[in-house]
Amino acid sequence: LPIYTSDIYIVNNEFAITEGGDPIVEKYYTFRGKPGVIDELKHIGVSLVTLANNHVYDYREEGFLDTLSNLENNNMPYIGAGRNLEDAKRIVYYIANGRKIAVVNASQIEKNQNFTQAATEDEPGILKCLNPTEFIDEIHTARQNADVVLAIVHWGTEYQIRYGDDQKKLATQFADAGADVIIGGHPHILQGFDYIGDTPVYYSLGNFYFALDEGMPADYETGLARIAIGSDGKIEAGFIPCVFSEGMIYMTDKSEDINRIFAELNSVSGNGMLDNNGNIIRK
Repeated sequence: LPIYTSDIYIVNNEFAITEGGDPIVEKYYTFRGKPGVIDELKHIGVSLVTLANNHVYDYREEGFLDTLSNLENNNMPYIGAGRNLEDAKRIVYYIANGRKIAVVNASQIEKNQNFTQAATEDEPGILKCLNPTEFIDEIHTARQNADVVLAIVHWGTEYQIRYGDDQKKLATQFADAGADVIIGGHPHILQGFDYIGDTPVYYSLGNFYFALDEGMPADYETGLARIAIGSDGKIEAGFIPCVFSEGMIYMTDKSEDINRIFAELNSVSGNGMLDNNGNIIRK
């Protein structure tokens, strides 16, 4: 198997990090983890967590504010959420190999409910992009201050392998605003790829490690987005196929796994597709 190293490693944190708060009883699922989980994130090399999702507010404002404080107290950077709108729109910048990289995050979810509080000028919550005005403004700001803008979005419809017109519409707006790469999540399964102009789009990376209850999840296919920025500034977008089995995530080198995953994804992709090496290329 190839050995991958990275300057920046980003994961979506799909739960409240708290031992307090009351669950939102109207929600079918509510998720939380103890503060010690942050040590596990550090152990696997996480640089930054995204919080603009539909479960970080599962234990209401108390649990949400605990999450922010626990991450801050343990020196784990986050984006997509905050104690007010200005905080939730905060852009995180990195310098890697002489390039300035901006990372921004927002959530389209929930589309039909309002369990997860949207941040306002004086109220805590996440940055939402069902109406994308605020997120587009953030992307514009990032574009003016960075060489590369990475937009991470929580969107789409759960368990639908084909991405929706709503995702495509938002992706087009984000690319037009200046996003160089768009990476999506929320559907819980892998979705296809696209190119909007020069911007590669990953519509959904599926689950990396996700359980609905205390039981072990069944085996599933998943993967990582791999973004490489060359010395000339050219962006190479790739996909690393992985398999979850018996509590572990594995990079797979089995040709039958790779060929199946790539074929399934290419069959539901737009203007982008995976080549045999896992690079996203234009069709």
